[in-house]
Amino acid sequence: MATDLVVLGAGIVGASVVAEARRRLPGLSIVLLDDGRRVSASALSAGLVTPFCGEGLRRRRSLQAFAHYQALGLGWAGVSQLPFSYVHDPAQAPRPLLFEARSVASPLAEVLGRYRGQRTLGTLLQAGHALAVDVPGLVRACLALGATGPGRFERVEARVERVSREAAGWRLQAAGGTLQARHLIVAAGARGNALDGVVQGGSIKKIVAFDLQGPRPPDTAEGVIYLPGRKAFVMRNRQGDGWLLSITSEDWRNDAEGDLSVHSHETRQARRILDEELPGLDIHTLRPRAAFDSYCSDFEPQVVRLPQGPGACALVGASGSGVRFAPALACEALAAVGLIDSDSPSSPVNSREA
Repeated sequence: MATDLVVLGAGIVGASVVAEARRRLPGLSIVLLDDGRRVSASALSAGLVTPFCGEGLRRRRSLQAFAHYQALGLGWAGVSQLPFSYVHDPAQAPRPLLFEARSVASPLAEVLGRYRGQRTLGTLLQAGHALAVDVPGLVRACLALGATGPGRFERVEARVERVSREAAGWRLQAAGGTLQARHLIVAAGARGNALDGVVQGGSIKKIVAFDLQGPRPPDTAEGVIYLPGRKAFVMRNRQGDGWLLSITSEDWRNDAEGDLSVHSHETRQARRILDEELPGLDIHTLRPRAAFDSYCSDFEPQVVRLPQGPGACALVGASGSGVRFAPALACEALAAVGLIDSDSPSSPVNSREA
C-alpha cells in the first residue's frame, strides 16, 4: 500500500495531526498506524491544561492551546472551564502564569492557614482558570473528522517493526505487510516502537491517579488545586461525583513496557502529599483509579526531523497525554515534513460528534 502521509500513534497528538492535515489538505491520503494497546496516556488522562505557561516557546504553545480549546468548548461539552487554584510555597520561585494570581478566602484556605501555622491566607492562590478536556472523546472526534471528506483515510492496527528510507519516501514494515509513504509523522509517545535508537527521548514517568474518599473533600470553589512542588493536582473527576488526585510516581524509568499496576509505596506517596500539602482534609481512603506511563523530555517537547532524510519527523516528549501541546505540535509536525508553512496557525476541529 502507498499513501501520502503515515501518522504513527493514535493518541491525542497523532489524532490532532490527522485532523489538522485533513482540514488543511483535504485531498491528502492518510494512514494512521497504531499498535492497538488501550493502556495509554490519552486513554486515561484527566486532560488538564493549566495556566502555567512558561516563557518563550512554551508560552507560545500554551497560548495556542488555550485559544484552541476555549474555541472548541463553544461547540462541544468535552471542554470545561474550572477555577485554577494552587498551593503557593514562598520558598519556590513563582512560575509564569497566563492570569494574575490572587489570594483565595475560602474554607480550604482557612484550613491550610491553620494547619501550616500561618496567619494570612496567602497559602492558597487562584489564577484564572484551567481547562479540562475529555481526551478520549476528542481523539474520537479528530479521527471521525479524518474519515470524512475527499482523499483516503484508513486506520490500521499493527505493530511497526522497521522504518527505512527509500528514494520515493519511507517504508514501514509492520506485522502483516509493508506500507510506503511520502511523509511520516511519529506521535507514538512512550510506546513508540519504530524508531528505537534513532530518536532519543527523555525519561518515562509513571502517573498514578486515585479517587479521594472522605468527609471533607476540597470545596468546589477552588476548582483544580495544583501542587507545583509535587507535580500533582486535585480536581473533580469527569463524572462529577467525586475527586481525583493525580501524582507523578517516584518510579522513573527508561522502559515503557514495564509494570503498570499501582504499588503500595505510590499510595504512601499520595498520602504524604495530601498530609503535607493539603492538611486537614481528613481523607480516609485513596482508591487507585488508573496508572499509566507517559513520555516526557527533560525540557520541552520537540519536533525532531529524522536523520535518514527529509519528509519525516518524530514528536518527542509531549508529556502525559500531550493534550496541552497537541494543537501546536500538530502544526509544527506538518510543517517539519513540508506539508504546510511553518507560520500557519491551527484551529479547533468540529467535535460535535464526540
